[in-house]
Parts: sequence; structure tokens; C-alpha cells
Amino acid sequence: MSISFAPEVIGLLTSGDVGNPRNPAVAAQLGPVAGNGHRVLESLFDRPIISVDNVVALTGTTFAAANTLVARLVDAGVVTEVTGYARNRRFRFDSYIALFNEAPLVAPM
Repeated sequence: MSISFAPEVIGLLTSGDVGNPRNPAVAAQLGPVAGNGHRVLESLFDRPIISVDNVVALTGTTFAAANTLVARLVDAGVVTEVTGYARNRRFRFDSYIALFNEAPLVAPM
């Protein structure tokens, strides 16, 4: 079985929306952590729910640096915190996950 996306979905993934990690404004908000930020942004398409520990493992930075990077992603509107906890928080790439919750654009054959 092959999965293909309609042009409208591809447009949503590559548009300049605030929640889109490919938006240049998002990269500008990351500031000096843009290199690691780009790595995390690209990984969100494979793993749209992350923790600070996931970012530490992905970037090889300290917990404090990874926490700062995640905070910048939250401020940029790319991810949102979903647990409500002060520790062991999880962050979700909502704009990407929402694509899979919408009604199908084409009826299955």
C-alpha cells in the first residue's frame, strides 16, 4: 500500500505558516541555536512528539541548552507543551499532527 499526499497537504507542509518549522521567521527566532534547532525541526516530521531528553540525545547538548531550544520552539509556535507538568514534559508538533486528523481529501479506492 502506498500513501500519497494531495497537493494541498504538500502546500501546508511547505508553506510559511507560523507553526511550520521551514518558515524563515521560525529559524530567526531560534537565534544562536539555529544549527541544532534546524536538526530538531527536521526530526519533528519523523517524531512529532518530543521531550527535552529527546532533544539532548538528538543534538548532543546539555539539558539546559536543549531546554532553551525547546522553549524557543514553543515561543515560535512550532510545538506546544501537552502534559502540564513541570518535569517530564512532552511537546507536540500540532500543525503536523492536525494533518492526520482531518477528513481525507480523496476517497479510498
